[in-house]
Amino acid sequence: LGICCAHQRSDYVWELRAHEFNLWPQTKKIFSSDFKSLQFLRSHGFDFNAFFDNGYAFSRLPKSQEEKKGRSRLPPVSQLVQTLREAKVPLVFH
Repeated sequence: LGICCAHQRSDYVWELRAHEFNLWPQTKKIFSSDFKSLQFLRSHGFDFNAFFDNGYAFSRLPKSQEEKKGRSRLPPVSQLVQTLREAKVPLVFH
């Protein structure tokens, strides 16, 4: 997950800070990938060791505000995304 935080410092100056999180599904599922995709990632410097060693657990976000009370059970990255969603600011995920 990539997140870029933007802050306008003046009329012509923006401060941008990019953050990258390697995510693992909290539910146990089989990992599968296309070989060409893995080759592409490797040729562009993707660090598979960091992906496997430093990944963060995540889960799907609650479907409604009523489930908000269960937020403390969400993994930290899911809590971050939930907080950004509730802030109602423009978000672009890639």
